[in-house]
Amino acid sequence: MSLPEIPGYRIETLIGKGACGSVYTARHESGGLVAVKLLDRRSCNPALIANRVNRLYRSSAPKAAVPLIAHSLEKEPILLIGALLADRMVKGIGERFIPRTLQLRLGDFLGKRGSWLLIRRLAQVLSEFHRRRVAHGNLKPGNIFLDAENEVLLSDYAQGLMPGILELPYTDALLYAPPEQLTNPDGYLEGAGYGWDVYAFGVLAFRLLNGIFPRCHKTFERVAPALGEQRRRGVEADCERIARELEKTSLAEWGGTPPTREEEEGRQIIERCLSLDPWERFSDMAEVLRALEAVASSRQQRLAREADEERVADIERRSRGWRTAAGLG
Repeated sequence: MSLPEIPGYRIETLIGKGACGSVYTARHESGGLVAVKLLDRRSCNPALIANRVNRLYRSSAPKAAVPLIAHSLEKEPILLIGALLADRMVKGIGERFIPRTLQLRLGDFLGKRGSWLLIRRLAQVLSEFHRRRVAHGNLKPGNIFLDAENEVLLSDYAQGLMPGILELPYTDALLYAPPEQLTNPDGYLEGAGYGWDVYAFGVLAFRLLNGIFPRCHKTFERVAPALGEQRRRGVEADCERIARELEKTSLAEWGGTPPTREEEEGRQIIERCLSLDPWERFSDMAEVLRALEAVASSRQQRLAREADEERVADIERRSRGWRTAAGLG
């Protein structure tokens, strides 16, 4: 396809293609590089995206999102211009850009208890989205960026399986969606998206900690992008079938006994996020974050109490030693 002309920018290198469009590097007339996402009008709802952008940026620029520089959502070409979070790789006379997404670093986190830090940070940025009255609705590892300081930034919100789209090619975001989104994407306009984000967060958190999807793992693993790959090609999207499979599948078992009480409580929070009944989940990510922070606070108090008890025990041991030494003398 021919690339559009964007005043002040020159489109250069393709970074990747997704269900809603293609992402390129573009050079501003000042010399700076940015990322341009050319959206497919058939697979997105430009008016909805514009509305959520306005909500997100109404009072101040959000720290939780990939910085947005400009957009064209009311007329062709439909596009978003944002910060370029990618590493340039030169090979021969060519170059390519590797996005700094969680998808391309999944191998560093899958099945590891150290992923709790990333999970809490993800809860924080989603909570900021919800505080600004924006449900992401399209959460997946490829839409989660890690910047140079490993801070979490979100992209592609209000895209994917949304109201008003004409068609949607397969996207692995469907593997993180709850049944009610898969069967009724129009619910986003009625506030259901907050609960969708809670569920998607639960799927991602469970997968990071356990190394597997919480439901339908064997099926989902076959169609999810391989580790180190951005997407899986040749897969057909069947939202209703995915929803049916989820509804008849039990939650997978955790890998092993939780080593601490706080770990057990964290697992319980994730399990509640994964409820198939949206009324049994947390209402939004702010509520999830409060629950996680309560667990973290409880842990800090326990560690402080144990440290105090150890200090008292150490003083008593020394005191007994002094008394023994005095008696011998």
